[in-house]
Amino acid sequence: MYDPALKKTVRWTLYTTGGIVALAGLFVAVSPMLALMSLSSLMGIGLLVSGVNHLVPYFSMRNSEFRPKWLLVSGVLDVIFGAVFISRLGLAILAFSTLAGLWAIFAACARAYMSYVNRAAGLEKWRASAASCALMALIALFLLAFPTMAVTFAGAATSAAGVLIIAEGRIIYG
Repeated sequence: MYDPALKKTVRWTLYTTGGIVALAGLFVAVSPMLALMSLSSLMGIGLLVSGVNHLVPYFSMRNSEFRPKWLLVSGVLDVIFGAVFISRLGLAILAFSTLAGLWAIFAACARAYMSYVNRAAGLEKWRASAASCALMALIALFLLAFPTMAVTFAGAATSAAGVLIIAEGRIIYG
């Protein structure tokens, strides 16, 4: 079972990441044209912060048997995608729906793994991670299937992803 300090670290990591993602999605939903021009920078910053927020708990859980390896992979990939979004604005804008869809697929896989880890740790509400996984997979499929609607849908999808991350932190670790 997770110790209280570890649960608090994971909970606040999810709250911080979810809040940043939800706010970025709200901006896209409210102002899509402006967002399209600045989305790469905003998502790049959000992914960099998200990556750091995954790496910090990973390295702080060195002695925990429940140290999720996906935090390292997710953190490194978030930092890499964040750097690409910031440094290659044109490429990121052109490939936005594909990159966002791939990110959502990876996020769904990470949530599936976290669901497994939470169940193995004996947490009663591990199904919240499974539900979050299913919704992230649907978001990914929509982004990849309808690339022309990606910018319009991205705000709502990103806000929903942020809310899911916050809810997961509250339900499982709260």
